[in-house]
Amino acid sequence: MRKAFPIAIALALAGCSHEQPLPQSPSDARSSQTATDVGSVPVTGGSVSNEGASDVATDPTAGTWRTDLLRAALELSSLTAGQKDKIQTLVDQKKIASSNIHAAHAQLLEALADAVESGKANAVALAPKVRAVVTAIRASEPADRHLLEDLHATLSPDQRNALASRLEAPTQTAHQKSAEERRLGWVSSLVLSSAQESQIEGNVRARYEGPEPDEQDEMRAERMSVLEAFKGDAFVMDQVVPPKSEDDIERWVNHAVVLAAAATPVLTAEQRTAAASILRTRATRSGR
Repeated sequence: MRKAFPIAIALALAGCSHEQPLPQSPSDARSSQTATDVGSVPVTGGSVSNEGASDVATDPTAGTWRTDLLRAALELSSLTAGQKDKIQTLVDQKKIASSNIHAAHAQLLEALADAVESGKANAVALAPKVRAVVTAIRASEPADRHLLEDLHATLSPDQRNALASRLEAPTQTAHQKSAEERRLGWVSSLVLSSAQESQIEGNVRARYEGPEPDEQDEMRAERMSVLEAFKGDAFVMDQVVPPKSEDDIERWVNHAVVLAAAATPVLTAEQRTAAASILRTRATRSGR
């Protein structure tokens, strides 16, 4: 059975506006002197993106832990001026590389909003928008993967170990979604009756031959693999997390369409209007 596409593969945006500090790891209890000595991320000062709290199926800024890694690296207390300049360049390059993905995804969300509101969420009509997102992801992925390799080469062994250890803890506690959110994505933001929820879930299951994409488990597995490998002397992304196939990428992107097609015939007119508003808000956020 084909695995779902891990959302962290290419959907990253540096400088996203909805930022929160990362949860503290147990190692953060160490003294500031120890943090300075090993080059760990300070407990206070600066922040990294919290995109993972968003709905992955409708938000390309969701779960962008790669951006977290780059931006958290800027907070290392032991960086030299040259290292800071290099890492800032990597962050800027990541934002540029992701811009086409976010523009295409915003257009997909706008089209989804119109389709849901009209009561006609047609997968065939939405297919060109899905393809545009897939194409943008495929185009940006090689450069995106090399950015982390460049970051690894820029940092010292102690800095790499401290940074990876700092970011490992949130994978266990942060960005956890309720069972309903994981099943229904953006649809869970609506006020649904039990009957509606069951019907939508049944419609989603009917559209998949196998298990539905579970982006949270996929993201956690990839993140943990990369962070562990990041501590080593050698770091090659293709060896740690091989690139995903175009079919896997398309299956993930299309999940937003599957949700819309499953929910639209079940929702009332008022609920469809509310759903369209949610999607348009996320489209605006995605296109920034």
